[in-house]
Amino acid sequence: MSEAAGEPGGKQLGGRAFVAFYAVAAIPVGRYADRSNRRNLLAGAIAVWSTATAIAFILVGTGAGVMAGAFLAGLINDHYGWRAAFVLLGAPGLLLAALVWLTFPEPVRGA
Repeated sequence: MSEAAGEPGGKQLGGRAFVAFYAVAAIPVGRYADRSNRRNLLAGAIAVWSTATAIAFILVGTGAGVMAGAFLAGLINDHYGWRAAFVLLGAPGLLLAALVWLTFPEPVRGA
């Protein structure tokens, strides 16, 4: 059985779960929209959507960062050796650490 045919863990399973959740949630959310403040409902929906979008960007960014770092490390290693790759990819973190150490004030304790 192929993934497209709905094999467990296949591509169709996530789509079916989304449709089922959407269908079940539409009824109470629709009733709420008819009987209460729609502005508050819309603001809440935007907040939830924005939070999910931010989490998605973080998760994608993590994978993309690892992939870009591995790619750059490989390129630098091929041309200049592993020591240069180590120094060049570690330097931005060291610069950021120095910037934080020099510019961030220590917060008052107990405030």
